[in-house]
Amino acid sequence: MKRLALLFLLLLLVAAAAAPYWIGVRAEAEYRTYIERLNSEALIDARVLSFERGWLESQARVALRRSGSPGELQLHDTLRHGPVAVDRWLAGDPDYSVYLARVESRATLGPTGAQLTANTQISLSGDASSRIRMQPLDLDQDGTRLRMAELGGQLAIPAHGRSTQLRLQTDHIELDEKQTDRQIRIRKPSLLLRGDPGNPETGALRFEAEQLQLVEGGRQPLRISGLQFGAESSETEGRLTTVLSLEMTELQAEGGETVGPGKLGLELRDLDAAATRALRDAGGGADLAVLFSELERLLRHSPRVLVSLFLNTPHGETKGEVEVSLDTADPAVLANPLLALTALRATGTLRLPEPALRMAMTEHLSSELRQLENRGELPAMTPQQRQRALNAAMDVRMAEWMRDYRLRRDGENLVAEAVFAAGKLTINGEPVELGKLSPFN
Repeated sequence: MKRLALLFLLLLLVAAAAAPYWIGVRAEAEYRTYIERLNSEALIDARVLSFERGWLESQARVALRRSGSPGELQLHDTLRHGPVAVDRWLAGDPDYSVYLARVESRATLGPTGAQLTANTQISLSGDASSRIRMQPLDLDQDGTRLRMAELGGQLAIPAHGRSTQLRLQTDHIELDEKQTDRQIRIRKPSLLLRGDPGNPETGALRFEAEQLQLVEGGRQPLRISGLQFGAESSETEGRLTTVLSLEMTELQAEGGETVGPGKLGLELRDLDAAATRALRDAGGGADLAVLFSELERLLRHSPRVLVSLFLNTPHGETKGEVEVSLDTADPAVLANPLLALTALRATGTLRLPEPALRMAMTEHLSSELRQLENRGELPAMTPQQRQRALNAAMDVRMAEWMRDYRLRRDGENLVAEAVFAAGKLTINGEPVELGKLSPFN
């Protein structure tokens, strides 16, 4: 019985000693899968430069770069093999977690010397989660200085085909242009990226900032609060849909009124997914015949573009919607530009307060008056005379708009309902010449 117990204990010891190496073999496979997921989901270009597997730990070097960027960042990774934290137990720091491997990554960012570190845990199921940290950044180059507070982040790469997510945040970013005495300040920015397995055309991006300020020579020409930008692409039955949005809670321009909240949205629907991938892969190396062929394929599902606008002003709400569609059910439409024009249809509505439009046009007309004065086409004016001239010019311009764009008044609002079909444009039921669409005519 004692011999049997000793044999069993010996087998346990052998298994315990061999487990880290066997785990290391699995850890290397999962680690390489982890890097491949970063590539396939278009988060970043990554490749393994070297991998040296040991008994309790392994060493690896990985090159990271942004798509299209010539420079790269090299990470030095140490993989601590599981299933338990042997190194922590030996150091007197018991760790009861069970995992495939822990990865400690470090890198130095070029001339800044800032240290980038990441601690990743790969679970027994293959899920990987990382905590990222980068020291404060201070880079002064070619007359431009970039300063950023400590950067923190999380990266999650689940197994079994679920979406990868990267989240980064910092307290502030400041960009100074010394020659122009211009400074951009971004307070509490954050970035979220989501990549979908096996499809670099789909995923999501979201950028948020508590406040963005533009400062010039002590002045503050622009301040935006509650800034949000989002982009998301999805694929259904071989058709791509991309949704873009830009939002803010408040915008203050120098000399202007404070407006907000506001939102601008753009949707691209029913683009051919296979053609999108082919055009991306071809880049600038394809000949015109191939490009035109893929372009026809890209538009074959009768794509649509939708634009929406909302802006709250002290004078009321501005709202607008536009939908543009191209009916390509007839294959001849894509082969003949004239037929394509007849297959193009657009509808749109716009409702905005007239006082808000007058306020927006004030700076443009003031600039016109100053130019006329500088050229001697108008005599020098006192501030009161210039204001009267500005009011008169505004009345003339508004009358031209009402006439040329067939606008109608609804209380204090201006309303336009437009339709473009068969190559012709109507606004509020009346025809309008396409050449008169510039608001500054």
